[in-house]
Amino acid sequence: DIVFLPAGSRVPADMVLLRTTDKSGGVFIRTDQLDGETDWKLRSTIAVTQGLPSDEALTRVRATVFADKPNKEIDQFVGTFTLHSLLP
Repeated sequence: DIVFLPAGSRVPADMVLLRTTDKSGGVFIRTDQLDGETDWKLRSTIAVTQGLPSDEALTRVRATVFADKPNKEIDQFVGTFTLHSLLP
């Protein structure tokens, strides 16, 4: 599923960042509800999806996301994004 999140949204789930309005693909997030830290942390989108011409183009992406099973180590995450095709 693709989820559109407006700025300032609280998300009680792990997400893979596909696109943002920032041309560099950077997103600042807060993790205070997880770890109590209120500092903003920079995260980056997937380069291939950030480079798409529009949000609508995301619906043409055929890809697989692999992510580790949930665990208590909030500072560690292993995941991969594999692009299979981009439909016309």
